[in-house]
Formats: sequence, C-alpha cells, structure tokens
Amino acid sequence: MSLLKNLPIVLIGAILTLVVQFTIQLGSQYAVQTGTIIRVDDEPAYYNTDSPQSDELPKRIVQLSPHSSQLSKQLAQQTEEATRQDKKQISLDKKKKKKRWVIILGTGRSGSTTLMQMVNAISPDIYIGGENYGFADLLKDTYNHGVSDKLYKRQPSGPWKTNKLDKGAFIWSIQNVMMKALGKFDEENTKIVGFKEIRHFDSEVLNSFVEIFGQDAKFIVNWREDHESQVKSAFYKKNKNAEDTIENKENQLREWSKSQPKDRTFDIPLESFSLEIFNELIDWLGYEGCSFKKILKSNSQGSYKEDSRKDLLKGTCQLKE
Repeated sequence: MSLLKNLPIVLIGAILTLVVQFTIQLGSQYAVQTGTIIRVDDEPAYYNTDSPQSDELPKRIVQLSPHSSQLSKQLAQQTEEATRQDKKQISLDKKKKKKRWVIILGTGRSGSTTLMQMVNAISPDIYIGGENYGFADLLKDTYNHGVSDKLYKRQPSGPWKTNKLDKGAFIWSIQNVMMKALGKFDEENTKIVGFKEIRHFDSEVLNSFVEIFGQDAKFIVNWREDHESQVKSAFYKKNKNAEDTIENKENQLREWSKSQPKDRTFDIPLESFSLEIFNELIDWLGYEGCSFKKILKSNSQGSYKEDSRKDLLKGTCQLKE
C-alpha cells in the first residue's frame, strides 16, 4: 500500500529524469550545430557564437553531463577541432589580405629590372614579380566589366537577374588572381607584393590599377632619357618604329605620374640612378634602419643576368610603425 501511495511521486521523478537527460542531449546537439566549443574544467562547454561577448570569454550556457552519450562527446570534440581550424584559417586569410601593392612601370631597357631587384633586396617581406606580358590588362578588363552598369546590367528580374555586387570582395578576388599568377611566395609574411611591367602606360589602364590594387598602391615610374641607346638595345632592335614607341610610352607615363598624389608615384629615370635616390626610395616605400651600399647592374651589356646582392645593404630594413 505504501508503494502504491508513493507511485505517483516515483513516476514523476522518473519522468523528470528523462526530461532532464533529453534536454541535455538536445542542448548538446544544438550547441554543436550553432555554438563554439571550448573546455572548462576538463569538460566540453558550449557558447553562443552570436552573443556580443563572442570575442571574449562568454558566460557558460551548457556543460555536458557525465551521463551524456559518447556520441555527443565525440561530436563536441570534432566540432571543437573544426572551429579551431576555421578560426586559424580566418586569421591566416586576414593576414594574407593585408598587402600593399608596388608596381614598377618601365619603358623597356630603362633599368626596370635593376629597380625590381633593388626593391626585392630591401626586405624579405617584399615580393615583386617580373614581367607577365601584360597579364594585369586582363584583370583590368574583368574589373571594368564587373563594375559597369552598362555591360553587366544586374537587374532584379529577367534575363539579367543578378544580385548586388560586393565590390570589396570582387576587388579582393581580382587581387588574389594576380597574386597567384605571380607564383608561389610566403603570402602570410609578405607585406608588399607587386610586379614590374613595360607594357602598361595608358592613363585609363593605370587609373584602373589604382581602383584594383587600392588607393595605397604605389607606382615606381621609370624611363630612359638616352633614347638613342635604348633604340639600339636588343629589346627594340627589330622594332622599326622604336623611337616613336619609346617616346609615346615615356610621355604617357610621365604625364600620368604628374597627375597622381606624390606618395603614389616615384619617378626614377635610368640616368638618375644613384645611392642617394635609391635610399630615398627605401624611405618612400615606408622602410627605415637601412641604406644601400651599392647599385645592382641587371641586364648590363645586352644580357639578362642579375648582379650579386652581396654587401648590397647596410643595416636591417624595417617597416616604419
């Protein structure tokens, strides 16, 4: 009789126990799907990643009970590792994105290869690639087409139905294509990336480069005042209109450079190559603590050989804070 009297209480207790266990299991699964898992007191704990305190240590929401199933614990561990890897990748991507572009524009046999080698020698966190046969022209066309309302109409419905353009993401994608085209390099630690080219001189193209590579992109503008020697070089030897070609390139580059802010372009004709101007270039690029002791001689006497970098710099170049 005593047992029968207490039967409702026993049943209620059993039901409550089942409800608590079910709630813990359900909460665990929800946290696995939507939360970030870390460990507190050697137990996996779940936190809401959407909370305002997600960047700091948030308040504890659910801690797995010792009676939780092994499956839930395995899911917790797997999700914890996946979250850790995701955060690591996001952090790496952010580091990769923080690049400043430096582009060397020359007229061909004007000393642009020497400039490239000198800039690359300043610091291991600089990577300037060589000529790419005007590859960036393709990116310029891609950019201009993608942002043009006339070419890419992006209408809310119909045959042109397209969602609104994320311009920032679009530009980053184009920059990323250029970086991959430059070949493998240490993307995580490289702070300045770019290329040198003798095929870009039109002002519209160069203005597009400012849009693509950023308002903080820098352009080293290089030419040669001795056109007679330039025409006789191996590069222009077979060009019947070499003198006109050289003059056209130089004039357009110099005019464009004049139209830009002083901190965006650095003019350096071959005839002005000196330790003084190259050390000014170090400062203009944002480095300090070092200076050049000599000037490299690349492509000298008609060859494409690079001079030795031994004893090139005095001190250690570091980015200014």
